[in-house]
Amino acid sequence: MKSRAIPQRLGFREEGCIRDGEFLYDHYVNTMIYGLVKEEWEKLQDRL
Repeated sequence: MKSRAIPQRLGFREEGCIRDGEFLYDHYVNTMIYGLVKEEWEKLQDRL
């Protein structure tokens, strides 16, 4: 999905999936969890 590419492009890591985590429109959808720790953030800042 395009929306999953956004946090990945920003340097976040996929940490998990909550299956059927949200009721959207007329069905349940999975909710993806992304994370970024301080050290990873600092490395990203050095690249800018």
